[in-house]
Amino acid sequence: MRIELDFLAVLAQWPLLAKGVVWTMGLTIVASVIGVALGVVFAWTRSHGATWLKWVVGTYVELIRNTPFIVQLFFV
Repeated sequence: MRIELDFLAVLAQWPLLAKGVVWTMGLTIVASVIGVALGVVFAWTRSHGATWLKWVVGTYVELIRNTPFIVQLFFV
């Protein structure tokens, strides 16, 4: 059995595909910036913050680190 892709149908939808690429890149950049910012804040808090903040951030980090990704997806 042979399956063939109709490239003309793909080319007909090119504007929609291009819009999807732009959205994907934009969301990736925004998520990366937010993730790095939170990571820096959490790292600084764990090394220089108040004792209770160290405990809160440490608990959050260990909770996220020790749960499977598929379980985390169910909570989002």
